Amino acid sequence: MSEFFSSAGYIIDPQRRTIEKDGETTPVRARTFELLLIFLRSPKQLISKQLLLDAIWDDVTVDEQVLFQSIRELRLLFKQPEIIKNYPRKGYAWIDQVTLHQHKFLPPHGITKKFTREINSRIPIVALLLIGTISLAAIHTDKIGMTSDATTLPDSSNAQMSLDGSIIVLPFSSNIQSQDHQWVRLGAMDQVIAILKENSQQIVRSTEIVLELIGQINNPQQNKLVPNIFKVTDAAMVVEANLSGNVEEYRLNFVIHAKSATKRGVIFDTNIDKLLLQFANVVSTHTGTKDSADIDKTYESDFRSELISRAFNAYEQQQYKEANSFFNSVIAVEPHNLIARRKYAETLAYIGQPHAAKESLQESLPLATGRYAIEKGRMYYWLSLIDYHQNAYSQSLATLEKANKVADAHSDWLYQAYIADLKGLIYTSQSQYVKASASFTSALKHYGDVYCPIGRTRTHLHLANLHFENNNVAASKAAFAEADFLFTTYKLLSVETIYKDTQQRLNASTDI
Repeated sequence: MSEFFSSAGYIIDPQRRTIEKDGETTPVRARTFELLLIFLRSPKQLISKQLLLDAIWDDVTVDEQVLFQSIRELRLLFKQPEIIKNYPRKGYAWIDQVTLHQHKFLPPHGITKKFTREINSRIPIVALLLIGTISLAAIHTDKIGMTSDATTLPDSSNAQMSLDGSIIVLPFSSNIQSQDHQWVRLGAMDQVIAILKENSQQIVRSTEIVLELIGQINNPQQNKLVPNIFKVTDAAMVVEANLSGNVEEYRLNFVIHAKSATKRGVIFDTNIDKLLLQFANVVSTHTGTKDSADIDKTYESDFRSELISRAFNAYEQQQYKEANSFFNSVIAVEPHNLIARRKYAETLAYIGQPHAAKESLQESLPLATGRYAIEKGRMYYWLSLIDYHQNAYSQSLATLEKANKVADAHSDWLYQAYIADLKGLIYTSQSQYVKASASFTSALKHYGDVYCPIGRTRTHLHLANLHFENNNVAASKAAFAEADFLFTTYKLLSVETIYKDTQQRLNASTDI
């Protein structure tokens, strides 16, 4: 006998790991589906964040952001943000009714009532008790146990939903001319992001992702940056801050932008760290996070140094030789700063030293553990990218598999998109059109997960060129039309070159 679930108008098949509605079947990533099964087996019950993390990611070290992203992924899949309710500082609950179906065969359409039974909030929660302990790691996902962290919720609960979107903290501006405060631009930004990521109920974009995003926006000037971020990302909140004053008299002016409102304010303190903690708490009041007493004040930012600030400034301005020198100096002082190590290797590649870049990445890989574990996947990606540009396609594909395994474990969706996109380019070079098309399609999904129209536009253009080479005129037209819509809607000048090249190529063909 097989079993499947129905909820919110969808059929959920554990064996095929899919959800289906109106005849349309959608596959779900493995860990996200495991999370879904936990919710479906305990509907309308509050489940703690820690229990979910321990159950799904017991084999890797991850932070709560991975859980937040998977929750968001489920909300997007079911097209109902309210399907999973957030209870700040407590956990989550699946709020829709769930029905478990048992049948020898899964019906192709609809639901066979004869073989159903209702699951309601009174279903006992299974607890696996060992002598004095509870072990979730050994429990298979279809027999997941719920400890006292799971609590039945009354339907009348008035807990508020989370913000529908991510939080983006911009680089700080500073009116302090002292050399001792050059770190503030990125260091203060990263410190506030770290506090929010540790305590927020929403997805908080990392410092590096924000910097990459800013680099791809057409008008990065401060007066145009915020509206452009709202336009081309899933941001629900964008945070700006300016530090001024002097030692013992610091002042932080801030603006918190939401889609429907803007809040301005100012904070004073004699200590920058205390000032940033206060500021994080102000932001927290809008996101349902912890009180200041719960916030870790010991966080050490990888961006809190004059050298790292100068290095990223040069990198953002594409002054790669200068950035390379700065990143090299950072590594000398902070040998375990894995972000600086990867950026150093990137600059080596950009200045035409691919062999040195590979050596640097391979030397750094063993250090990518603990809070830096996500960096291993990103380093693998850059090794693959270098191999691709050297036409070492087989080696590149092998390394991409390693990169994707790490990225998947950490829900590093942006790099999963990069990985799939690069796979598509490799398969295109090898004339493996079916695999190339599948890889580009996967990239589009991941770019959609992080709401990245720039990546989606570029990938649609890759698909247009792929179909053109495969003499599939209709598919080429359709892919270019998708890219054209995104390009013109969002005015994505950063992909203008490939857009115009593809457009000219298609226009030059007598068949199109």
